[in-house]
Parts: sequence; structure tokens; C-alpha cells
Amino acid sequence: MNETMEAAITKKPHFGFTRHGHALHEKQSDYHKDSTAYQRFNKRCAIWITKNVGTMTAFWVFTVLAAFVAPSCLFAAGYIHWHTFLTSFGFELLATLVLSTWLELALMPAIMVGQNLQGASSDARSGKTFEDAEDIKVMQASQSIQLEKIITLLEEEK
Repeated sequence: MNETMEAAITKKPHFGFTRHGHALHEKQSDYHKDSTAYQRFNKRCAIWITKNVGTMTAFWVFTVLAAFVAPSCLFAAGYIHWHTFLTSFGFELLATLVLSTWLELALMPAIMVGQNLQGASSDARSGKTFEDAEDIKVMQASQSIQLEKIITLLEEEK
């Protein structure tokens, strides 16, 4: 069993377990370990970042920030000749640090952790749904056999 499933078993699952022992929790956050303060902090951060950074609002904020770097790049390339704070080399370095390095190296792994939590939750739910579908199929098969017996008895009475 992987770590996510082990963590899920430590907390009592809201919807029980699948036949294979996978816990079915009500919330996606319950699939992440939370036995220490560090793990609870990591769980809260990963879920917050996944919910808020993976939005169109965050996309537009990052797009506007990236647009502020355009004058600096155009100045460095010689396309514009006016010199302001937005065209200074220091601003370009700071913007590059924030937009490229920090966003890629810090936020992307956090988003991946959040997606792993969502994936574990989704896998457990889909496994339970499949088991329920199998149970319904078995019940329908037994009901169909019973209906055939009833039809045969009714035909014999005629």
C-alpha cells in the first residue's frame, strides 16, 4: 500500500472501505497524512495552492505580471529607448526570478501534491463505484433467473 492509502486508513473513512481495502473519505484532504503539525501544514498548503493557483484568476494575475516584464525586454533588445523603472535591468531580474524561477520551482510541485491528493480520492471513489456496479450486475442476474422461473411456472399453468 502507498503512503496516501496508509494515511487514509489512520482516519476513519466516512464511506467505509472498498473490497481491496482502500478507504473512502468524504473530503479529498483526508487522504493526506496529518499526524504531525508539519504534515497538517503541508496538507493545508498543498490544497490551498491547488485550489487557488489553478484558477483563471491566478492565470490573469500571472499574465499581468509577465506583461510588466515586456518593456524591459523591449528596452534590452533596443526596440524602445525610454528608460524607466520597468525597463531597468534590476526589475527584469526581479521579475524573472518571481515569474520563472519561483512560479515554476515552488508552485508546480505543490500543485502536483494537491493533484496527487485529488487523484487518490478519485481512484478510491471510482473503485467503489465499480464495485457497486458489479453488485448491481450480480443482483440483476439473480433477479433475471428468478423472473425466468416465474415465467416458466406461469406458462406451465396455462
